[in-house]
Amino acid sequence: MNELNLTQLRTLNLFTKYVPEAVVKKGLAAHGGSLFHGEKLDIVALFCDMRGFTSISESLSPDSVVKMLNTYYTTMVEVINAHEGTVAQFVGDEIFAIFGAPLPIQDCVESALRCALAMVKRLKDMNTTMAGVIGQDIRVGIGLNYGPVIAGNLGSEERISYSITGDTVNTAKRIEALAKNGRDTILIGESIYNNARHLVITQALPAMLLKGKKTEIKVFEVLGLRGDSSVR
Repeated sequence: MNELNLTQLRTLNLFTKYVPEAVVKKGLAAHGGSLFHGEKLDIVALFCDMRGFTSISESLSPDSVVKMLNTYYTTMVEVINAHEGTVAQFVGDEIFAIFGAPLPIQDCVESALRCALAMVKRLKDMNTTMAGVIGQDIRVGIGLNYGPVIAGNLGSEERISYSITGDTVNTAKRIEALAKNGRDTILIGESIYNNARHLVITQALPAMLLKGKKTEIKVFEVLGLRGDSSVR
């Protein structure tokens, strides 16, 4: 491999650290066409938020906070990638991931649910290894919702970002916000439940009115996979 090719490979590897690899592959496949186009897709939006992050970070040194977040992000991203998800954005201690875009996958609902459960399981392992640094367990709230979105590149010719917009995303975020502190919680909307009731054991929460909604929606807590003896 010549020097030019090596430079191009290093650049591409660096680029995929800032832009999801699936987005890069889709852009390279455009063959000179415009990158600015939208498409309507059915996807799962997943939000994962670290509970009590402020109080945890206030008790740690800056170096320990960075180490904790880097370990947390590395762990969660590995799980998301393993389940064919794409990390769309990091916001503080929150992770926004999508399943079914920018590239389709066979069953985005099942992949996202298995991912959420695996994230909680890996977090338990991380808490064990990070006990000496953090001094307490990290807990997360995870919210998932399934439905149509508009996906595409937004921005200018100088700077673009891959964006997923729509009520499906907003609702997933608001479902995640319902998760309580103190324990790991996975909450799903009715659209997820209707597609995966055969796969997971759930507990229905009282119907509630979410911000921005005119009618109450049904939310379910995921307790585990059917047939799994470790279901709480």
